[in-house]
Amino acid sequence: MSYISAIRDRDEVRVWERNNGEREMVTYPSPYYFFTPHDDGDYKSIFGQKLMRHDFETYQDMSRAKQECDSNHVEKFESDISPEFKVLSEHYYNKPAPALNVTMLDIEVDYKPELGFSSVENPYAPINAVALYHAWEKRMLVYAVPPDEKTPNQEDFLKEMEEIAPLPTDIEVEVHFCKNESELLLYLLAEIEDSDLLVGWNSDAFDIPYIAKRIESVLGKRYLTRMSFPLAGPPRFREYTDRYGMLREGIELHGRTTADYMQLFMKYEVAERPSYK
Repeated sequence: MSYISAIRDRDEVRVWERNNGEREMVTYPSPYYFFTPHDDGDYKSIFGQKLMRHDFETYQDMSRAKQECDSNHVEKFESDISPEFKVLSEHYYNKPAPALNVTMLDIEVDYKPELGFSSVENPYAPINAVALYHAWEKRMLVYAVPPDEKTPNQEDFLKEMEEIAPLPTDIEVEVHFCKNESELLLYLLAEIEDSDLLVGWNSDAFDIPYIAKRIESVLGKRYLTRMSFPLAGPPRFREYTDRYGMLREGIELHGRTTADYMQLFMKYEVAERPSYK
């Protein structure tokens, strides 16, 4: 077994695994424990100090015990490690890394000169196209809303694409035209249903939170929950400060994870560039 992600929900830890290509959810009781120094302890710290383990039924019981240790100046070990990490350490240590279902995506949105470019903070513009690449299936898809409700012939459209640049022959390529943004968003949610990891360029700052905003606006909050794994809880919008000191709005998915290639590129490139567009 290999895990994808884990979250804590009160006194339960939910872990998503991939076994034989299938995603499964496993639940564990939230482990509430920590260690304190004791001459007769059965455990040792990384410094060789003997420790005793203290287990508790509830988070409240553990919190009271931690406060008592603080009042008596008793040193604590692993009291600040969250239950989900304790579960992963106990049940998944030395287990093979999962073969994640990775989806790369990119969106395009409408534009009105009088309103300027849309943003996550002002997502007025409908999404008119989304491109996805399911790495585990070697399948590339485009869903698009044609302008002025003019739907081109798909065969002719693919021929025109081939004339612009040769289409890859080692992967499956699909182009689907949608009647409106609502239909496009429903297709998008269906496409990422089996995706474990969503990847894009500047996607944590724009694509993914923008998709969430448009889903919430066009389809409703009930559909927004589908951006997370089933039973993982709805996504949560959050504010953060970007590299320019500006307050922005992002989103945290639950269960399903994200990776921003631009942030990874900036982190591991030797020298900073004037622009990453």
